[in-house]
Amino acid sequence: MSSEAFAGFVANLADLYDLAKRNGFYVPTKTSSAINELMLVNVLHGNYWCPKYQDLKLKPCVKPP
Repeated sequence: MSSEAFAGFVANLADLYDLAKRNGFYVPTKTSSAINELMLVNVLHGNYWCPKYQDLKLKPCVKPP
């Protein structure tokens, strides 16, 4: 896919975030300071490690901190 075609699908940070979530990555919330364009692009390219939902066994937190 060309960069022009990719730019048609990904217009902003929210689109990159949704793309990472759809690809199964367990990323922090959108409001987290760790979420930025550089981080999400590198996660999607495989340069940064990020866990996937299939690798996690989340348990409910009875009393959040």
